[in-house]
Order: sequence, then structure tokens, then C-alpha cells
Amino acid sequence: VLVVSDGFIHFVDLELVKPVKKIGALKGVSVVARRLRSKGNGGFSKLTVGGGGDASAGSSFLQRLGGGSGGGGGKLNGGGVNDLPIDDNCVFAAAVGKKLILVGLVGRSNENYDSVAGSLVTLREIPCVDLVKDIVWIDDSIVVGGSSGYYLCSCVTGQCGLIFSLPDMSSSPRLKVLKKEYKVLMLVDNVGVIVDSQGQPVGGSLVFNGSPDGIGEIGTSVVALHSGKMELYLKKSGSFVQKIVLAGEGGGQLFIMDDEDRTGKVVVVATRTKVICYLKVPSEEQIKDFLRKKDFKEAISLVEELHDDGEISKETLSFVHAQVGFLLMFDLRFEEAVNHFLLSETMQPSEIFPFIMPDPNRWSLLVPRNRYWGLHPPPAPLESVIDNGLMAIQRAIFLKKAGLETAVDDEFLLNPPNKDDLLDSALKNSIRYLKTSREKDLSSSVREGVDTLLMYLYRALNRVDEMESLASSENWCIVEELETLLNDSGHLRTLAFLCESKGMSSKALAIWRILARNYSSGYWTDPTQLNETHDVGVLAVRILTSEKRSHQLPPYEVIAAIDPKKTEILQRYLQWLIEDQDSDDPQFHTSYALLLTKSALETYESESPSRDAEAGTSDQVNGRNSIFQNPVRERLQFFLQSSDLYDPEEVLDLIQESELWLEKRLSPNMPLQLASDTILRMLRARLHHHYQGQVARLEERSRHVQINDESLCDSCHARLGTKLFAMYPDDTIVCYKCFRRQGESTSVTGRDFKNDPVLKPGWL
Repeated sequence: VLVVSDGFIHFVDLELVKPVKKIGALKGVSVVARRLRSKGNGGFSKLTVGGGGDASAGSSFLQRLGGGSGGGGGKLNGGGVNDLPIDDNCVFAAAVGKKLILVGLVGRSNENYDSVAGSLVTLREIPCVDLVKDIVWIDDSIVVGGSSGYYLCSCVTGQCGLIFSLPDMSSSPRLKVLKKEYKVLMLVDNVGVIVDSQGQPVGGSLVFNGSPDGIGEIGTSVVALHSGKMELYLKKSGSFVQKIVLAGEGGGQLFIMDDEDRTGKVVVVATRTKVICYLKVPSEEQIKDFLRKKDFKEAISLVEELHDDGEISKETLSFVHAQVGFLLMFDLRFEEAVNHFLLSETMQPSEIFPFIMPDPNRWSLLVPRNRYWGLHPPPAPLESVIDNGLMAIQRAIFLKKAGLETAVDDEFLLNPPNKDDLLDSALKNSIRYLKTSREKDLSSSVREGVDTLLMYLYRALNRVDEMESLASSENWCIVEELETLLNDSGHLRTLAFLCESKGMSSKALAIWRILARNYSSGYWTDPTQLNETHDVGVLAVRILTSEKRSHQLPPYEVIAAIDPKKTEILQRYLQWLIEDQDSDDPQFHTSYALLLTKSALETYESESPSRDAEAGTSDQVNGRNSIFQNPVRERLQFFLQSSDLYDPEEVLDLIQESELWLEKRLSPNMPLQLASDTILRMLRARLHHHYQGQVARLEERSRHVQINDESLCDSCHARLGTKLFAMYPDDTIVCYKCFRRQGESTSVTGRDFKNDPVLKPGWL
């Protein structure tokens, strides 16, 4: 046993029988570190004495250190000592001030204690930047903790490089070798940074609750001593797992040490009065504890770390994923549950059958029983699971108000979910799992259950396209289980496809005959999606304008054959003649312009006289079943501007008394001489309209309003009686008090007459 005391190195017999041997040649030693050899042996150089063997390793001098029969520190030259082998397990580094001294043991004898103590030799001295406070040595790399930072030194080249500097006023540097992976934990105050033997960070950092007084390793966890407490952290996730209070164990400084054989099963903590050994709890119990606390992420992180370390099998990893999935199902987190189901390679699709179809059913015997740890209730239909979960949330909300802690997710407590949304999520994610399961190698009975229940779920969400796609493709659905369901819900097409895919041709044909009869009688017509007149009009235009004919039909004969009442068909045909066939017949252009004008007038007259802000969309609303995509007035204005072949007099005669002012306007390209008569008539009409407007204003201002004892203010509903009142243009009446409050431009209805004036028939 190598012991550092009062700046000197001492050898102590492992059995404490022999006297202690002091090495006097090395003075001021602050810390020592034995050379560790990693599992892969990567970067491990053989150190030799005096340059023999590997010329790159070790210094060119050899010095015997004091103790034993060799005397005190004389130099040894020649080849006698060089022939002595150096045991790789008996090489260590000693820190003396600002330098490292690499020391090896030659001529080791397991039988002679004196010879062990008398054969230490210096292999190399490595100068450091500042005072060395802690060191570890792995393969060819020595990690040094100094006052200003952490450094990486090579035992081969003797060069040192800075890993990172320590901040001012930080705690003393501390290093810990994590022997399980041969990585190094470097402490900076309460943060532990894990690096490899080359000084490169690996994984995340560990954040402790305080600056540790000691660090140990047990299994996949790191143990930190701090302020009389022992705390356990997971290495991979950095999560805090457990705390043990040691303040009552005698007080004073605490020391911790883990086992040297890298099994990671025990840590030893020494207090002032006793030594306590802590064993690692079995992995299964740790995982169960996380699951009971609903720390699902920590449970999965621990399982993955154990799997990476080879401590558990892949089957166990899949088992835990499935267990977490079931717990999440009963926590109403269906998407996360299915994600874990899909990560489990051992879970059978039949295990979720009870969530979809109540027991007993055709596949009840396929469901495995008692396969998990009993942390969740038995599977039940999704609606029952959701109802029970919502009741648990309501109870948790009540307990939360009473100041009690509950296991229900805080997100559900703050924003309780809706049953319909939960059921929709459950069905969709169950579909996702079953669709993925179809790609697995399953037994025929399980395949039948997967496809049949998948059809159940499609039908529950009314996914007709998916139902028909599944039924018409190769599937394992059981027709007897689905026939009544699809018949009652009216999904006869799906049932017909399903019978056809199963070779039941006669039954499929009978269903198709029923569908044909129902379709011809309008049974399948959906008034919100299908307009029979619209479809007939589109079909008629396609037939009349088909390009598959070698000779087109005579236009005059076609126009004569079209029913004059079918104005849309006639319009579309004339539009096709003019725009697609480039017809320059003035009669066609005039007829098309007149038809558009009549349609525009009908649309305009069908609108409300008081046209509100949404009146601009009335053309689209009234013509939503039209075979045209553009509003009729837009098409009329575009045609009047683009064509010169129609008779404008006929169009003007038709719109003379209408409000289609944009259609009446003159073309900007029209010569002034030709437009003079029209402009003169417009000016006379303008003066006439001005006089009409004055008369209309006087009539409005001189209107008589009769009220009685029962008349009420439209705003405050007070009786008017003999009170002064006001009337707005939209005929609403308010008392003078409400009139002063609302103003003269906005009525009780909220209408702003400055931005939305009232226009009555005859004013224009």
C-alpha cells in the first residue's frame, strides 16, 4: 500500500505485519496517482529504464530512490539495472511542487517485502505550470489539477497543455477516475465535467447541490459527499436520484472510496467514528421506484445506460419500454405511450386489443396475462380508461386545492383535457400502432385481430378512404366480425370491397346491386357536396365543346337546340366559341353580352337594398352552384372592355334604368366627338339627380314620427313620454341623453353612417 504522509511516500504492508518503509529521496510530495490501464489498451506505451526497449518512453537517466539495501539515492549506470523489468501495475506519478515525477518499480518480488521497497526508479520528470493539487494517470495521459486550471500531460513526450482554466475564487481542483469507462470527472465548484483520457468532454455535465468533499462511483451513478450528506446522481442524465444524511454518524470530515475491481457494487464512507458500506440496489428495484414516482424519463435513461453498459439485455429494455407505455396509457398520454410501444421489440400487438374491444372476444386468449410488474390496472376499453382518468384528475384538483400532493401531471391540473379530444387522440394513436404492427412477422390469428380492429378504429373516426383502401387490398380482416358493423353504419362500399377481397363474389355483387339502386334513387346524394343541376350543366358543356370530334357541331344549330332557360349552359357555350374558338361573329358577341347583363341584373336585384359590408361576396354566395368560377359582374365588365364586336346600344338599353354604373361608363379610348352627346345627357341627368337628392334630403328631415306612452328609447329603454328624442336614418329612436352620448353618426345598432351611409330606393 502506497501512503503519502507529511510530504513523504511510505510503503505499508497490505497485511500490516511488516514495518512501514519511508522513501526519503522524494520530499514535499503532495499527491500520488497510480497508472491505470484502460480496457481497450489504446495509447498505452511500454515504459522502460534508461532508454532500453521503446526509445520514446522514459528519460535517459536512472536513479535509485532511498530505502532497502540499495542505500539512499545514488545513481546507477550501466546495463545491470536496465535488464530489470518494470511492472505496468507498479508505475505511479508523484507531484512535488510544480513538477511531476514518474516512478516505476523494477525487480519486483512478491515474496520479499524489502526488495519491493528498494527498487523504485525515476522514469521522467515533467515540469508543470503551477502548483499541482491533484492528478490522475490513464494510459499515456496524466490529467493535472492546478491552482489555475486543469492540464493534460503526456508521459511519453513530457508536454503539458491546458484543458480549461478555473475561474477566480473557485474551490480547490478535484479529480476522480470513473473506472467503469476510464473517464475523468473534473470538478469546478459544484459542476462536474466528464472528459476522456485525451481531455475531450464526453456526455453532459453533472450539477451537484454543492461543492463535493469527495466523489465515488457505483454502477451507473456518481456519489457525492457534501455538507454531511451523501447524494446519488446518474452519470448519463445528471439527474439527482437519492440523498442519505450522514450528519448523525459522528460528524467531522467524511471520506469516500469505491471498489478497485471496477464492479461498481459498493462504496465505503468513513466518518469520524465508523465506516459504512453501501451496496448498490438491484437495477430492477431502481427502475420500479422511478416508475412508481412517474419519473418515466429517468427510468428510461437508467435502463438505456444499463443496456449500454451490458448490465441488462435488450429484452429487458423492450420490457421496460412496454411497461412505461402502459403506464402512460392510463395517464391519458396516448401519443407518448404508443411511442414507447413502438420502441419495444418484445411487445405483442395483441396486448392492446383489450383497449379496443371489450373482453370476451375472438382474440381474448391471445392477450398475454401477468407479464408486467403490476404497476398499472388491467387493460380496459379506451372510453373506460379516459373516464377513470378524468375522474382521477378531478380528485387531484380537489386535493391540490386542499394543499395535498398528487401523482397527476401538473399540465392536466392546470388545463383539464376534454373527453372528445382524448378519445380522438387515443383512437388515432392506436391506429398508428396497429398500422406499424402490420409490418411485423405475426401469427395468422394476431394478423386477423390487427386488421379487424384497425377497421373498427377507421370506422370510429369515419375514415372512409382508409377503410376502403384496407378492404380492397390484401388483408386479414374477419368479415363476420365486421359485416353487421359496416351494414349498420352504411359503409356498404367498404363491405363490398372486403367481400370481394375474400373471394365472396356473390355477396359482393349483391351489395353492389343495392348500391346501384340507391344511387339511382338519390340515396347517396349529399346536398352539401353534390349539386345535380351543376353536374348536368358541366357535363352538357363538356359534350358540346368536346375536342375529340373531328368536326365541331354547327354553332347556330347548337344554340337553337339549347333550352333558353338553361342560361348558364348557353353562356358557357358562347364563351367557348368566343374565347377558345376565336369566333368573330357579332351576333355571338352580342348574345353573350346580353346574357351576361341579364345575369348581372338578376344577381344585383337579389341583393338586399341595404347592402352591408359583406355584400361584395354575394355574387359568390348566390352563385356557389354556378359552373363558373368568377362572379358574373366581373365577367361582364371584362367582356365589355375586351370585345368590340357586340352592339353597345342593345346592352345600354338593357341596363339603362339599372344601377350598373361601371358597365355604363364610356371607354377611355372613345373620341370626344363621338362621346359628346352621351356626356351632355349625363350632365343633364347629373343636374336632375342633384335636384332629386335635395328633395330626398328635405323629405328625410321633415319626416313625422308619432310616439305614444308605450314608446321606449332603443338604447336605455326608458319611456320617452314628452322627452326630447332623436331618430337615426335607420329609423332607430333614442332619448336626447343617449343621443348626446352616442353622437349623431353612430346609431344604437352600431352602424356608422359616415362610413356606411343609408341609400334608399329612388334616391339615385
